[in-house]
Amino acid sequence: MNNVFKFITNKKDYTLHFQNVEYTKNVFERFYLHDVMGKEVEFLPGIFYKFDLKNSFLLKSLLSVLCLYNGGSQLIRILPKVLNEKFGKRIITIQFKNIRDSYSFFIDQEKVYENKKKFQGKDEAKFQYEYEYVKGEPEYLEIPTEKMLFPCRTGGEGTRCSLKGVFRDEGIFTTSTYGDYYMFFDEYEMHCLTAYSEEVRAICKMCNNCMKTIELMKAGRFIGPTKGNDSDCLTVEEYDGRYIIENGNHRACCAKAFGIRLVEAKIHKYRSTGELCQEPEVIKGVDNQKMLDSFYMVFDEKGISRLIVNQYLETDGTDIGLIKLLKVI
Repeated sequence: MNNVFKFITNKKDYTLHFQNVEYTKNVFERFYLHDVMGKEVEFLPGIFYKFDLKNSFLLKSLLSVLCLYNGGSQLIRILPKVLNEKFGKRIITIQFKNIRDSYSFFIDQEKVYENKKKFQGKDEAKFQYEYEYVKGEPEYLEIPTEKMLFPCRTGGEGTRCSLKGVFRDEGIFTTSTYGDYYMFFDEYEMHCLTAYSEEVRAICKMCNNCMKTIELMKAGRFIGPTKGNDSDCLTVEEYDGRYIIENGNHRACCAKAFGIRLVEAKIHKYRSTGELCQEPEVIKGVDNQKMLDSFYMVFDEKGISRLIVNQYLETDGTDIGLIKLLKVI
């Protein structure tokens, strides 16, 4: 798919959805500095654009005459700008060089470009339909860990979650309330990564609490929940054979990352209502400059040039590639 678009903005409306944030034509044009007309500007990580202004022969002639009288009056000084805005053709060229993030670009409300993040396991957490709770006694069963989704929250860090502590220190772990900050990893993505990278699991191995839990599980000495004695047990919600962790995130994460095939759990069942889930609403009013700055700040602090970062965004884009570039592992 073509990743470069060039069109006259006087006649077209356009919108970009990036990390669930909406950026409109007005946001782009307010951000652009008129004194760099014709030069490429980076709007968001790996997304570049530039404006060119083209005038008719008649308008060029009129503007050249007005320039001769530039100091004549306030009206004459502002008239060229007014004429350019009214009759000049503003041409935008926008180029997408970011294959890391998920985003969509629309021209006149038609989606003309889309990139989906290269992340294994991320789509597992998406549900197509709404669900409702099935009333009744919970079940106590042994369930396959491969059918459990990775945790969205584990609480704490350091001795409780070494991975979260390391990612936070590196500036690449962000909570869901990230605001104007670029989101490198949410917690779900961070834990998914452990299943696909031995190098990331090496960080987990530094956590004594997690390694002790894994040792007990592998030896069959981990005490699972039993009816009437399920305090602080591994509890899950079942959705058509998939399990979302309700309690016991650390144990579930350990089991999934280190190959524990089966775990005992208390199960609350949910059933599909048949109604489609609503698409998440895009956020408005997020400052693209702040998001751009927060992205590059992480690399600047490690002395990694923007040229190298842009090469990563355009040619690699993977989460493993990111943490290797940052020398997290």
